Amino acid sequence: MHDSEMPSRREFLKLAAVGAGAFVVGLAGGYQWGYSSAPRAPGPAQPVTRSISLLGRDAEHQDINTAVIDFFTREKPEYKVEYSPLAYSALYDKMVLALQQGSSAYDLVYMDDPWLPQFGEKGWLTDLEALAKEAGITLDLSDFPSVLIDVGRHPYKTGKLIAFPQMGNVQIFAYRKDVFDKLGLPEPKTWTDVLNACEKIKASGLVEHPIAFRGQKGNPVATAFQPLLYAFGGKILTDDLKRCALDSKAVEALEFLLELKKYAPPGVENFGTADVRDRLVGGRIAMSTETWPGWIKGCGQPSCEQGPRSPRLHHHPRRA
Repeated sequence: MHDSEMPSRREFLKLAAVGAGAFVVGLAGGYQWGYSSAPRAPGPAQPVTRSISLLGRDAEHQDINTAVIDFFTREKPEYKVEYSPLAYSALYDKMVLALQQGSSAYDLVYMDDPWLPQFGEKGWLTDLEALAKEAGITLDLSDFPSVLIDVGRHPYKTGKLIAFPQMGNVQIFAYRKDVFDKLGLPEPKTWTDVLNACEKIKASGLVEHPIAFRGQKGNPVATAFQPLLYAFGGKILTDDLKRCALDSKAVEALEFLLELKKYAPPGVENFGTADVRDRLVGGRIAMSTETWPGWIKGCGQPSCEQGPRSPRLHHHPRRA
């Protein structure tokens, strides 16, 4: 690649930022910076449109990425970014299939951070620092919180940088303050408070159901369970990340989740994002064990229940 075609450091980081999500990841192999074929031999300067293909999430993630892409292409009109949005599970399946087959269909992928160890172990992702060095670019990572860079390395914290953080996310507990106030219930600071509140809210009939959570097999229920698991002193993996660490504390947390299930809507074991989000935003439940910023982005808009029925956000309760 000729010096005149090298992206500046700012370009390089913007290219990375285009593929946001939980993280931006370059695929291993193939030409970088969006070339669909090898760079041409030196000759008369010709206008070049450089194509970048990005595989990412749909819904609110697509909204965020589209805004970033629009900004980038206004700044760099010589680039064309093709964004392919998919739902969470479909995105994972598509990535695995493309990488297993050595496909060159995508330059960047937008993935959830729990997937990084698997993809890193397979050697499917580009070493971004090595790529930058090859291009004569010095990456300044000082403006990222170190923990986010650590997660983007494989092995964790010590290995190659295979992903850039792009979008922060946080898991939050939510409850209907108006319901709690009407029943004289205290702010739920412990999981025992939550369970006691479920009993009183159910008896009051003020809402359809006291609580809901994602129970769908796979990522949804595993993610919904984590706040309880950690509150009860459990963890998923050993510190060396080599063995499952689920023990009696995890069993106790799971038994507690099953107690909460008694106060959830029928079929909660199959609930996904929309099932919980719509009930929370619509005021049909009094509590959600997990809430994400993207779920409540509409609050403050006419379509969201306003005033006292709006959910109150809270850190996750402690054990007792």
